[in-house]
Amino acid sequence: MRFGSRRGWAVRRTRFLHDRRSAEMLELAIVFPVFLLFLLFLFEVAYDQFQQTELEGALQLTAYQVQVGNYSDTKDAAHFIDKDFCQNALAGALNCANIYVRLQAVDPTQCTTDPHDFYDMTQGSVPVSGGKLKLGDYENDQNNPGSGAAIGPTACSGSNETGFCNAGSNQFIIFTAIYVSPTFLGGLITGAAYTYGGQIVHAAIATEAFYTEAFLPTGVTETSPAC
Repeated sequence: MRFGSRRGWAVRRTRFLHDRRSAEMLELAIVFPVFLLFLLFLFEVAYDQFQQTELEGALQLTAYQVQVGNYSDTKDAAHFIDKDFCQNALAGALNCANIYVRLQAVDPTQCTTDPHDFYDMTQGSVPVSGGKLKLGDYENDQNNPGSGAAIGPTACSGSNETGFCNAGSNQFIIFTAIYVSPTFLGGLITGAAYTYGGQIVHAAIATEAFYTEAFLPTGVTETSPAC
């Protein structure tokens, strides 16, 4: 009887450990995908914030150079993006082919809001319609407008609608850059990603508004516009 009892206890103990291990494996199978998804989400948020910071930093440095006339000899968006804008970002941080710019000279007398309120002028949002990016108002590093109808924000009526119009002296400029990049999980979150070129992407936007200084653009007279 004693031997049988010990044998029965051993069998029950083995079954208990086996059932416990099976339960642990089942718990791991349930929890691990959720944990992995959470890690990917944190990575994507951090990566998006890094891109946003780099875009804003590059735009601020580039805007200053535009303001003082150091880029006044730049004639097209391709040169402006590849040789000017991208050089002001951390090396390799931004893919120049994914940058779209809109350098816009506006007439302050036509503004419906205070033309000196630069903060309001820089609060434009990503141009989206029906979940799709509309970059027709912006140009890329191939001197081509982005895909989609031109529905980008216009600060003042009568403003220049071309994607890249290099600034002349004593002009009021609104300078916007949009960076388009692939997204890993953005498509799972409503409003976190958009469709562009048949792909689900994330779009970062940065804007600066400023008056240029009294410089004379290369090859441009004082009375003629820069473009």
